[in-house]
Amino acid sequence: MDTRENQRFRLIAAPFTPFKESGEINVDMIPLLASHYKRTGVSGAFVNGTTGEYASLTMDERCELTEAWMDAGRDHDLEIMVHVGDNCLANAMKLASHAYSCGADAISALAPSYFKPADIDALVDWTAAVAAEASECPFFYYHIPGLTGAHFSMSQYLERAGKKISNLQGIKYSDIQPMDTLRCLDLDSGGYEILFGCDEALLTGLTLGACGAVGSTYNFMAPLYLKLIQAFEQGDLVNARRMQTQSIRVVDQLAGTPFLSGPKTLMRLYGIDCGPVRSPLSPMSSAESEAFLARMKTHLAPLTQ
Repeated sequence: MDTRENQRFRLIAAPFTPFKESGEINVDMIPLLASHYKRTGVSGAFVNGTTGEYASLTMDERCELTEAWMDAGRDHDLEIMVHVGDNCLANAMKLASHAYSCGADAISALAPSYFKPADIDALVDWTAAVAAEASECPFFYYHIPGLTGAHFSMSQYLERAGKKISNLQGIKYSDIQPMDTLRCLDLDSGGYEILFGCDEALLTGLTLGACGAVGSTYNFMAPLYLKLIQAFEQGDLVNARRMQTQSIRVVDQLAGTPFLSGPKTLMRLYGIDCGPVRSPLSPMSSAESEAFLARMKTHLAPLTQ
């Protein structure tokens, strides 16, 4: 039986890590982010991922953020998925154990990206060691080959990992490979979940049969995406495509800003100051930020009602 039948599609935001101007993490902003998610229809948060600048955080900071998000998630009825991947396997295992002890709804880990797994079996063994530290918690492999360089077939990964990882739930699939995605969804009678990770192609994920989506633009465009999902479910593909095109236009604007700096700055339009990005990412100057916000306010206003 296909477990995706009658399952509500989950729109999960990938939170920015708020920083103070001094460079410290600013956990005081997390309840505001959680409240904003609840108000705009987001169902959960994918914590300490790419959008959260996980690779620039210390172990202590990642643990502190996880704890703060678990508190905020309970207060606002949000699903909290914690990314625990790291280039160091021992670190990833400790983070998985910590997330489980905090009550995370799920954990996820991407492939190490400096010394890379040579093949799928090496990747399976690495993720199995991480997942075993939270064996009662659903585990999602985080597939983002554009950043990790781990260009493997995810259907082959699921086939092999399913034999070694008892808590394997599915994949956070941040790539656009329709054939491989369909193979994943066909495995185990549809028993694996695919959380689609490309916001600007959400309609593709819906068409393929993904059960949810994780992304950064759900921080500030969730109402648009929820309308897109509704249109798709009602068979109104004309409007679904129109709304996806509106999303793409915003993403195109963001592409002209330093990585993560533009979208992070956008949160100021919602009264949430996530602060600067952390080095080595490049910040926007004050003048650039103000001009960008003025321009984006015009773009976003009709999309977030």
